[in-house]
This record gives sequence, C-alpha cells and structure tokens, in this order.
Amino acid sequence: MEEGARRAGELAPVAFYTMRITDIAAVARIAREAGVLTMVENTFATPYNTQPLALGADVGVHSATKALGGYHHLVLEAIVGTRAFVLTCWEQLRIYGGSADPFAAWLLLVGLQTPGLRWSGSTGPRWNASGSSLTTPG
Repeated sequence: MEEGARRAGELAPVAFYTMRITDIAAVARIAREAGVLTMVENTFATPYNTQPLALGADVGVHSATKALGGYHHLVLEAIVGTRAFVLTCWEQLRIYGGSADPFAAWLLLVGLQTPGLRWSGSTGPRWNASGSSLTTPG
C-alpha cells in the first residue's frame, strides 16, 4: 500500500437476491478495529430505512436515481461521510469530472421535496439494519 493510502470495505445493508440483513454496526466496529474504512452501498435500503453513518459506518452511498430523485429520470449517486472524506471526494471530482449538470441537480431538488410521502407508502414493512427487529410503518 502506498503512503497515506487507507483500506476500505464495502457492504450493502440488504443483500440482493437473499434479502439477508447485514449488521452494519458490528461490521463497522470490526472494520474500525482493523483500520478499515467502512462504506455502505445503500441503494436498495434507501436513506429512509437505513442511515449508515448513524450505525457507525464511515461512508454511505445513496442512489439519487432510485431513492432520492424519485422519478427515475436522472442518474446520480450521493456520497455522505465526514467533512474530510467528502472534501477529498469533491477534490477528486473537480479534477476528474463526474459532477451533476444543472438540470440533473434541479431534478434531484424536485425529487427531494417528496421523499417521506414516496418512501412511507412504498417500503412496506420496515426493518432495523442490524436485523434485530421488524416494524410496520404507521
């Protein structure tokens, strides 16, 4: 590993196909002890059901295409993490490209006006990302 580089591991709160729930808090704790950055790919679970940083993850990646935009007419991802991590990502995007065009950013803002309404009616039973309980919205 080069100087200053850091190891990272990526996980999903809900495994595709098997629908098994990952205990994010436990994985994050083990990864932190090993000096590994924990990244949670949160496309399937959405920020409504799982907030990775609140469970101890270092970074969360959310699909703006599916969950945040809400209307499936843009292709974007959102990265959440510590200020230092996000600024590092921003610097890389500034150098290499990859930021949203103004119209896509506006579409995302439009979609962000109704997430509670869209998510509460479409997610059905809610799960705790640690797999400890099931609840029904409402």
